[in-house]
Parts: sequence; structure tokens; C-alpha cells
Amino acid sequence: MYLTHPVVSPAAIERMNAMMDVLRRTGLDEATARSAYGALHTYTIGFAALEASRAGWTPDERDADGLGRQLAAYTSAAQFTEGLRYLLAGIGRHTISSPES
Repeated sequence: MYLTHPVVSPAAIERMNAMMDVLRRTGLDEATARSAYGALHTYTIGFAALEASRAGWTPDERDADGLGRQLAAYTSAAQFTEGLRYLLAGIGRHTISSPES
């Protein structure tokens, strides 16, 4: 259902604004912060869609080379975290100044 129409609820806007605030505090200009937000949002929604589509799925017995199991592993928590690290590292290269600790 989530993927069939845009979610523009007060809660969704609040989450977006919170993420944008964090991105701006890293030193990103407005355009780059919006682009980074879009990438993070798209990655998260896309990953959730893949995870949902594979829920309860088991590889076919004919999966002799293990490709089905390998593809299923791409929707693990570890894979999500690894992909998110890649994405954040790329965004980090666009910061104007170092974030305050």
C-alpha cells in the first residue's frame, strides 16, 4: 500500500524535516541536503520493498549454484547497514565542514 501513492502525512513531513536538519548540520548546502535526503529515502524504501517481497520466500530446489540464496541475503540487516554506510560515505564527501560532535 505504501508504494502505491505518496505519503504526505504530518508524521512523514516531521521525519523528513528531522532528517533534513541533520543533513544541514553536517555542512551540506540546501540542494545537496535535499538530494542526499532523496537518496537515503529511496534506498530505505527500496530496501523495505525488496525485503517485503522476499518475506517467507525460500529458494527453489533447482537453485544449484546458490544464486537465489545469494540474492535473498541482500535483504538482511547486515546488507542494509553495509549499503547505508556506502551511501553515507558518499554523502560525507559533499560536506562543507566537519559535523560537530
